[in-house]
Amino acid sequence: MKKQRECANRNENNILSVLAKPLVVLLFLAVAIGCRSVDKLTPLSAESVIASAETYQSLKERELFFKYKSNLEHIYQKVRDRYAPGEVEFFIVRGIYFISAKGVASQDKYLVVNIKASKLFHDSKTSFNKRTAQIFFEYIKPLFKIIAEEKELLDDPLVAGVALGVRWQVKKLLIGTYIGEVHEQIQLIVLKDNLNRYVKSEMTDQHLLDGSSIVLLHERRGNQMITITLE
Repeated sequence: MKKQRECANRNENNILSVLAKPLVVLLFLAVAIGCRSVDKLTPLSAESVIASAETYQSLKERELFFKYKSNLEHIYQKVRDRYAPGEVEFFIVRGIYFISAKGVASQDKYLVVNIKASKLFHDSKTSFNKRTAQIFFEYIKPLFKIIAEEKELLDDPLVAGVALGVRWQVKKLLIGTYIGEVHEQIQLIVLKDNLNRYVKSEMTDQHLLDGSSIVLLHERRGNQMITITLE
């Protein structure tokens, strides 16, 4: 638990600012870039994935945690049931949690889910857009539908939406002729009204992406807004 608290504290220092459309809300997402599972063959437990009450500094977020703890556990278990061990892993401590949107007169909270996919692409064979499109269909779309099943949580007036982060691996030419494996990571922020319309088939996949904020996360180059075009 001490190690988890230390990891959570490091994550709080790594804050991502995102403009969430169309509400023009500045959303700050803590991204657990440096915290990984030690044993990749053993899935992290729900206790290691879902941020505990003591990691929250906001009273409202802590209240949401206690109120919807069972819903967070449902999300954890449904993701485990859908993907084989080793195919998907959550981020440790900050795998599933609530966070505040920082903006003018805004008290909105977002449910954040961060996963690491074992998917490995070859940069010479796939474009970045093709990789993100494939990630959408294999991970983002199914996870959004899993999250949307927790209607009680999403109906809460404090919860404005969902931020889903996915990291995967890519083999790239790094220096000279040296080919190494690097990570790519995006975070997709969806307002709950759009998510509800999407699961009711009132929005297409592309419309969901166009109406959301998508951020490419990079440890060295900084974070940037991107678009994903499905082919």
